[in-house]
Amino acid sequence: MWWKEEEEEEEEEEEEELEEEEEEEEEEEEEEEEEEEKEEEEEEEEEEEEEKEKVGGQGNERGDGW
Repeated sequence: MWWKEEEEEEEEEEEEELEEEEEEEEEEEEEEEEEEEKEEEEEEEEEEEEEKEKVGGQGNERGDGW
């Protein structure tokens, strides 16, 4: 019967659309995770630089060999 075939085609199309949406969502999530990782790395680098500056400042205050 022709209407059953049409129903099946519609269901298949809907399933494909859902799969595409899920894939897009997964890609977006991956991008967000990558951005978060980059931000964390940048923050860590900034903290390391600040620590180096602090240590360097302390060394200068004490003076060399004193």
